[in-house]
Amino acid sequence: LKIWGKPQNVVNGIEAHNRVVLSLAKMQDDLTVIDLHAQMPKGDLYFDDICHLSEIGSKRFVEILVQEVSKILSDEDREEQYFKVEE
Repeated sequence: LKIWGKPQNVVNGIEAHNRVVLSLAKMQDDLTVIDLHAQMPKGDLYFDDICHLSEIGSKRFVEILVQEVSKILSDEDREEQYFKVEE
């Protein structure tokens, strides 16, 4: 086991990183970001340590990701139906 710093400092770093990524993403009109940090359950069942998913956490991560990507694809399909230009 190797300690990479005080746990709270690691949490602060991860949260700062996420804020920057979300902020940059908001500047891009053609970019979709799925905020998995906000949706993932917290705790030892889902994480082996401060940032690495357990097996159960990995499964939950994929479930959330599939659900969110499905919504995005469904929205894109609807947009194509409404904005399709007939040739």
